[in-house]
Amino acid sequence: MSRRLLVPDTGVLLAIGLGSEADAKAQVANQALSRSVAAGARMVAPPSISEELDTKLAQLDTIYDALREVTHSLPTDDDTPVGLEAAEKALLTLRVKKGGVRLRFIGVIEAEVSRTIAQAPAAPLPAVFGYVVANALLWKEGAKLGSRPSSVEFLSEPKPDYAPLIPPIPDVRGADLIHIRACQELGEREQETVVFLVLERPVYNQKTEIEARFPRVKVTNPAFLDSYLSRI
Repeated sequence: MSRRLLVPDTGVLLAIGLGSEADAKAQVANQALSRSVAAGARMVAPPSISEELDTKLAQLDTIYDALREVTHSLPTDDDTPVGLEAAEKALLTLRVKKGGVRLRFIGVIEAEVSRTIAQAPAAPLPAVFGYVVANALLWKEGAKLGSRPSSVEFLSEPKPDYAPLIPPIPDVRGADLIHIRACQELGEREQETVVFLVLERPVYNQKTEIEARFPRVKVTNPAFLDSYLSRI
């Protein structure tokens, strides 16, 4: 049986970076990483994955700065205990100010605000957000380190411009198609099957079309990963 290569998608690496305590997806991603390491899979990130990861990690800085801006705008002379409704309104301002950035980091922040209010219901809003800002800084820096685990080999060759060469697949982002094309070329170069591990539904939902077009690539998610690891 040939050894298989495993390429984690950017979403998987980001979830790993945020840590298993962040949310359900982060837990699933971290478990998948642990199982892959135990199975002896060779985990590789093509340059397109690395480049998109850097872009997403930079968004963490943007979100963190926006959170600090919202926190500093809160009235410091109001010691009225905060409720979930007031906190939700402040966090909605955060989303609107940054164009509704759809990144798990915002969900982590929202969950921490909710937990903090539950644990300290008498705390005023500035105190709650000040505590969350401090934790968010730790998460942000931890995510930058954790998203590049030592068990994943980040390839450094220049990223080819695949965009004009790849016919579109419904509901699949152009960036994901570039990752898939990179997986196909990696498989051809290594003469191996490449397992592309994803968390997001649009790519997985087009598994049949992708695998027909890119025969060296197998698309899966953490729920079915063990089926591929058992063949390594």
